[in-house]
Amino acid sequence: MSRRLAVVVETWPCLYATAIAHEIAGLEARGFDIHLVSLHPAVTALRHPVHGAVRAPLTLLPGRPLAAPRRWWRAWCVVRRWPGYRAARAVLQADLARLAGRDRRRRRRCFNQAMIMAAELPPAVPHIHVHGLAATATVGRDAALLRGIGFSLSAHGGDGPAWELRDKLEAAAFTVCCTRQETAALQDLSMKPVTCQHHGLAADTFERAAASSRDGTDPRHPVRLLCVARLVAGKGHEDLLAALAQLPGSLAWRLDLIGDGPLRGKLATLARRLKLDGRVTFHGAKVLGDVAAAYACSDLAVLAGRNAGDGLPQAVVEAQGVGLAVVAARLPAIAELVEHDVTGLLVEPGDRAGLARAIAALIVDPVQRQALAAAGAARVALEFDAQSGFDRLAARLRPLVVGRR
Repeated sequence: MSRRLAVVVETWPCLYATAIAHEIAGLEARGFDIHLVSLHPAVTALRHPVHGAVRAPLTLLPGRPLAAPRRWWRAWCVVRRWPGYRAARAVLQADLARLAGRDRRRRRRCFNQAMIMAAELPPAVPHIHVHGLAATATVGRDAALLRGIGFSLSAHGGDGPAWELRDKLEAAAFTVCCTRQETAALQDLSMKPVTCQHHGLAADTFERAAASSRDGTDPRHPVRLLCVARLVAGKGHEDLLAALAQLPGSLAWRLDLIGDGPLRGKLATLARRLKLDGRVTFHGAKVLGDVAAAYACSDLAVLAGRNAGDGLPQAVVEAQGVGLAVVAARLPAIAELVEHDVTGLLVEPGDRAGLARAIAALIVDPVQRQALAAAGAARVALEFDAQSGFDRLAARLRPLVVGRR
């Protein structure tokens, strides 16, 4: 029985959205015939193995539809005859009346992208599932209206005016959210239920980190710290480097920083200025196999974020799941997994001295590191299993696609 489903994402493939890629592969394994739609092309040639495992064909929408006039014209000639065109235009006009300037231009661009998406999707697709609440949700909702079908949402951040978020949530068949904090915030906007579904760990991708007795006393065998995060604002990398500069000079440690972004040059300069360049290595973006290998040989994961609105970083789920203790900022989403003094140590965002103390405490105490790591791994196995999440999502989607055309 056909289980055709369109899935809309911001960028495909995206090196940093591994949870989304694993979810798509998980849905395919559960019998869904997926057609991917991406608003943006990949920004790097690097690919994780899971991207290669996904069989779904891809429709890449033009970032500026009017710069692709033939494609836009063909789409318009098709969709303007559909019964849903009038309803979609009505929603567009209502939104434009509440927007101004650049936001109006973005809204029109989303509608033009949605026309191309709606016209180019296979005719038998009965439902659209959207990752994100911003442009992806706007495009997905417009395309669903044009085709006269339903759509659903996986929320990864609630940016946008409250009225716009409310309209999307109310129109969706269902909404799932990756943190309890965001679920509560979105539930306040919507009369429809919003369900929390954490991103889980794809356990078969990672091997368990080896417990070590390294305690910072042997320069030949330094304690290995690992940070996996994009080098962008809000991730707290400046705080992390400043905290590391406060560690006692007698401690033997090194930091491997995996991730890339616009702040790489600035952070490398800061590391040199703090005289950390001999201990901190910037590895850039890496494929998942290299990230897994880094987890396996590390002693402690560190993440010093500042943005309270961020979701739960997948790197924290991965680190805890493979058996690494974690030192992280006490952000609401991170605290949903990392329990202070139980599965890791949490410090207030921006508290560089506190971060230095927490890292130093676990550098010198491998027994505590291992106790926190074991508790974290047990919690991920119990509450953050990716396969269970895929089962729940598939159960929500199945009645929306089976037997519908």
